[in-house]
Amino acid sequence: DKDTGHMRSIRIEHGVVLSPEEKRRLSDYFARRQQVDALEKSVQQASMDVEAAHGACLEAMGEAEEQIEAFLARYREKIEANPRLYTIDPDRVGDVQQMILEHDRFRHGIPGYRDRLASICINWRQTEGQRLDFGAPDVGDSLHERAIALAGYTRAMEALCRAVQTEVTARVVGWIDLLDAMEPDAGTMTAVSYTHLRAHE
Repeated sequence: DKDTGHMRSIRIEHGVVLSPEEKRRLSDYFARRQQVDALEKSVQQASMDVEAAHGACLEAMGEAEEQIEAFLARYREKIEANPRLYTIDPDRVGDVQQMILEHDRFRHGIPGYRDRLASICINWRQTEGQRLDFGAPDVGDSLHERAIALAGYTRAMEALCRAVQTEVTARVVGWIDLLDAMEPDAGTMTAVSYTHLRAHE
């Protein structure tokens, strides 16, 4: 007692005394609980990462398809419909020939890339749909496995996004630039056609 300086003993009624074994089990329980909490947060972050990668993939594919539409409109005009009305830089003839050989792969969009994304998404949704038993002793292992699986889907989507950007968008944009560089040939166009074309460039 601070006021009197006397020491007093306090007896706790109905107190519980834990054996060393019980203390160890309790300590292990809280350690596992802490580990599970950390793994839960890891899974939540992995889920958000997959969602972000999925959104980026969809955006990249949408951009690629828009560029393909823009390319095909130019291709139909300058290569299929009126090739004789345009001139090509002699140094770019080989590029134009290569474009003609390769362009068909994009004539119907990018279904192959869409299919790859759909396949990844099926596995992703199946993983997310699996119920976790937080009362099970191995729930930590289950959470760890889920986090690894989700990270794998994120990497797969990021790789697919890069493939779309490099194999489709960049290539098609290059073809658009090539077609835009093809100048109208005033010598083969009528004055009306030439004036009309220039007005709509």
